[in-house]
Formats: sequence, structure tokens, C-alpha cells
Amino acid sequence: SESDSGDSEDENVFGTTTKASVSPFPEHFQRVIELNGREFDWNREYQSLNRLPKAAEQSLEELTRLDMERSLKLKKLASNFAEVATELAVIIIKEYFLDDDLKSIKSVTRSKGGVAGGEKYQLYGIFFKLSTDWQHLYGGDSYAIKAAEHELKGAMSLLDCRVRGLHLPLMAVVRYRGYTLLAQSVVPISGSSTLCYGTDDSGVSLVNSQPKFTRKMKLAGETLNLKPHVVWNRVGSHSEIYHTAADVEGHVGLDGKFYVIDTARVFPPTAFRKRNRFGLPLSKPKGVHLYRLFRPEFVKLNPIPLSSDAFTRLGASLKQKVHNREVEEATNRLEGDVLPKFACFLDDRYQSSLLPKRSIRHSAQSASSWSSGSSAVRTEESDSTSMLTRSIDFNDTSGLLPELSQLITEMHLHGVNCRYLMSIFELVESEKMRKLLVTEATARVFKHLLEDRWRRILSHDDALYLSALTDMLKSVFSRSRESEHFWVEDMTHSLFVRFPRLNRAASHCITDTTDSRFDLREHVDFPLLLMRSLQLVGVQIASLADEIDQSYLNKSSDSVENDRNADTPNDHVEDGEIFELPSSSDNIVADSSGSERSRILRYLSSRMAFQVEDLSKIQPRVKHTNRISFEEGTALTRMAVSTVDKVKAQRLFEEANSRFSAAVQIKPNDYR
Repeated sequence: SESDSGDSEDENVFGTTTKASVSPFPEHFQRVIELNGREFDWNREYQSLNRLPKAAEQSLEELTRLDMERSLKLKKLASNFAEVATELAVIIIKEYFLDDDLKSIKSVTRSKGGVAGGEKYQLYGIFFKLSTDWQHLYGGDSYAIKAAEHELKGAMSLLDCRVRGLHLPLMAVVRYRGYTLLAQSVVPISGSSTLCYGTDDSGVSLVNSQPKFTRKMKLAGETLNLKPHVVWNRVGSHSEIYHTAADVEGHVGLDGKFYVIDTARVFPPTAFRKRNRFGLPLSKPKGVHLYRLFRPEFVKLNPIPLSSDAFTRLGASLKQKVHNREVEEATNRLEGDVLPKFACFLDDRYQSSLLPKRSIRHSAQSASSWSSGSSAVRTEESDSTSMLTRSIDFNDTSGLLPELSQLITEMHLHGVNCRYLMSIFELVESEKMRKLLVTEATARVFKHLLEDRWRRILSHDDALYLSALTDMLKSVFSRSRESEHFWVEDMTHSLFVRFPRLNRAASHCITDTTDSRFDLREHVDFPLLLMRSLQLVGVQIASLADEIDQSYLNKSSDSVENDRNADTPNDHVEDGEIFELPSSSDNIVADSSGSERSRILRYLSSRMAFQVEDLSKIQPRVKHTNRISFEEGTALTRMAVSTVDKVKAQRLFEEANSRFSAAVQIKPNDYR
């Protein structure tokens, strides 16, 4: 039928029609129709739900009821938006290799303009940016993907400034088969005609025409600890003062609201090191200022505000050297002070994990003490932000997966970027914590290498993508010469490109990764690497997942005792099978209490390991703003408070707590 094929028209907020042609993937369009996505003005509903009732007009009970209703509606709206965006994103990615006239969702790049965000698509009230380095600005697709994630991060940060009258679109990031799409609700703006702040042509012209909007951006900049700075146009004939990067655009919408878009460069870039730790010159990567940025948490706690246009052509002014020097000093503080203290914090965390009931929140203070302000302020922040208070069972592989997520959350909370994983690895003393760090970094390299392979496949056949995955898995976990070459040439090289080490003498580090004898495999936890890599790419091994899930259902004190008496990992490896532990297998965490580790190692040793038919369908992964999880937690909390059933209330509070925890993982400095 016409609706099944997606052959329908949608009247967007510009008054123009976006048409969906007949699609070879009607099931995705059918799901969109079920969610009423094609008839929905996402932005209008989203902005109306963001408008809070005035307290003076309502009683406390009425405000509570209205707030709960608003939270539930906002959560449902955001969830539906993410689902519709995901279905459409899957179609766009599956059709990407086709000629434009064969696609059911056409590119609108020419009509929308802009080059940094990637190719543009628009359908059913959702605007998409496909994050590829199609204009060769970033030095690779993977770095363009980082810019898309920065755009979501910048939008969340501006939204959490809670500046009244400052509006942002509903957003989500969808990753599938190596590609990333930034999805946002269509907002009622019309290019340069509604632009009131910033530049939409890379600095050819500068606009700052609405003092009211400028005051709002000034307040947001002060909240985020960003430095106001002068920006000159390309010919040097006109200048304006901006409080974020100049290419963060402000618009007066056709509905009269102030909107902010293109938020990828809200935060400043880190300074690029011109020489390595040995004093040898380094070549500056292309477009590094677009994706290698400070964390919002670091900028917030920096002693002085930082300019978002430092080290960029847009930031050229009489004071550019001052702005650049301040960013260099901040980079030195991050790498020379924060990272070593954070490494000490992690070592203390591992020691504290030996005592399950001991809180280690006190150690966050030492890791955060570089920030300016009084000691009392720093203590209050450390007490309210550190979440790592439970013990770590290093023998529980499945249990270590959330620990890795917590590790990344804690890094972000302290203002440390993931690209410093190997720098921290070189500084920490705990062998087991180092194993977690290098395993996380290696899993991320696995994901990047696999996604690069996926992007070369010009087909929508899922089997081809799964086959590429099995080839990668065998390269990582087999004992062949090809595997050894892959580890030395591909894995290790890519690891240190993506996770550069500190700009310091190797003798200052616990581990010298520049030593020719350094073998990355000796430091990796292989069972954990497998599970984390599959988690990052959105695939499960069916038989392995079933075994592990069943082990948790059946686990008892007797089974734990049996696990302690189980064979060692090497006892399961026979000659000619796929997996063999490295020569220093004593460095692998001992399999003394976690049956899932034995099952994973037995699977790796099996001749049936990594068969295509044993892998699940590749699932799209969605990252949305912290607002969704936070509103869901708020609604559950309101429901728990209002119920008289204590058992039900406790369950609701526990569910609310999990949603708040999810919100904090997305945005660690969300203090609400």
C-alpha cells in the first residue's frame, strides 16, 4: 500500500514538502507510521513541554501533578522521537551507497548549505546530518563522528544552563554499520534571514543583531566558564564579540523564539603538542580543533574562562595570542596535574575496592583539587560527584562491563577525555586497574577498525557486515601469524594514534609503551575485551549470551564454590583451536570465582567460535540527551511519592534511581 511503502508527503515547518519515495525497506517506514512520526511537529510539542507553569498561579499539589504529567509526556515524546529517528537513520544508512535518484530519502544538502556537519537529510519533521568527512575537513570519518557527538554534548550543556528563553532542538545520535547520524527536530528557522548571532558562512559575514539574545548567550557562557572574545570577518572589516565559538548559530525563529543550533564547538579545543615526549616534531592532524576539545567538566572548573575560538582562524584578533596561551596553560594543567591525580585516584579506588563497605569519595577531592576556588567548594563537589563506592570483582567479566562504563563516567566527571586512557594507563600502579584501562582502549580501537571496514561495504546485506565482524574477531583472538601481524601493525599502532601518551619522559611513567618489547596482548583481559567490543558495536553472540544469562539465573553459593575449583583457562585450549592466551598468561585475571569467564574462554577455544550464524543482527545504537533519562527518573520519583503502597514506592524509587544514574552517565556533571 502507499502508506506501507512510505510514499507519503510531510508538510514541514518551512511550508515546503519533503517526499519519501518508494523504499526497499518498508518495515522501517511502517514503524514510523505506527509511532505517528510523520504527522508530528516534534519541535512545537517539545518546546511547549519545556515551558514550566508559574508557581504563583498554582498550588503546590497542582504543581506536583502538572510536573509529573509534563515529565511523562516529555519522556514519551523523546522516546518516540528517538525511535522514529532510528528507523529513518537505518534507511538513510542502508541506502547511502545508492545513487540519489534511487534513494527513498533524498539528500537536502544543497538547499540547507553548510559543509562541516556532513550531508543533510530531512523527513517527517526530523533533520539529519550524516557524519562523514565528505569535504575532507577532519582527516577521516571517525573524527567527523566525534564532531557529531560534540554537537550533542554542546546542546546538552547549553540546555542545562537553564537560561530562560533559550531554545534548542530535540536531539539524538544514531550509530549503525559504522555510520553516525545526528538527528534533531526541525526548528522554524530560515537560513540567513533568521540568523541573529554568529556566522553561517565560516566567517565571511558576522551577525550580532539581537541584544536580548546576546545577553542570554552571555549568561550561558558565564555559566559554562567560556571567555567572551572578539571575532573578525575574513577581510578584517567588521568584528563582533561572541561568548561561544563564532559558528554556534543563534536564530530568531518564525515562532518568535530564540533558537541555538550547530553546537559542535561550544567548548574550546585543547592545545596541540608540537613535539612528542622525546622532543621530536609532530605534524598537526587535519581539523584537530574541530574534534579534540576540552570536556565541559574541565572547562567549568578551570581557574579562568577559556575562548572557544582559540587556535582557529575565526579567533584571529589582537588578543588571540592571549587566548591561545590560556588554552595551552589549561592543557598543561590537564595533562600535568589532573591526569596524575586521577591516576592516584584510580589506584586508591582499587585499594578501596578490597573493602566493600568503604566509601572512596574522599579520593575524588585529591583528583579535583586543581580547580580554583576555596577548599570548601572543592570538598563539596567531590562529595557530591564521586559514584564509585562499591567493590570491584575483577573475576566477574559480565560485572566488569558496567565497571568500564563507570570508569568512563568518572573520567568525564573529573574533566578527563577518553583519548587519555593510555596516558592514565602509563601512570597507574594497580595492575588490575591498568588492565581495565588498556582493555577499554583496545575495545574502542576494535570498534573504530571494524566501523572503518563496514563503511567500505557497499551493500545493505547484513550478512556481509557480520562476516566482516567475524574476520575481525578471528584476527584478534586467533593464534595465526596473521593475528600476530594484526596486533602489531594494526591494533597497537591504531591504539597509540587514537590514545596518545603523555608529553613527558618515559621514565616518569609506570609502563614504557615505547619499548620495542611492549606487547599489548600481555596487558589485555581477553574475555572482557570480547564482551566490551561486541557491546560497543551493537552485536551479541547468541550461544555465549544464553550461557552467561543462564549462569546468572542458576548461580548459587554451591556453583560459586564449584567455579573456584574449575580448570584454569589454559586447560581448555588444545592445539589447533582458535584461541590461545599470550605467553604471559599469568597476567590475565585469574579465573577463580566467575563461571562466565570460564564459559567465555571455552567459547574462544571452541572450533565453532565466531560463526556468522551465531552472531545477532547488528542493532543501531542511540545516544540521546540526559534530559530523557532525567525526566523519566523525575516522573518515577513523583509516582513513588504519591503512592501509599510502600513496596510499590520502593520499587519506583529504585527504578527512578537507575534512570538518574543513566542521566549521569550521559552527562556526569548533571548535579540535579
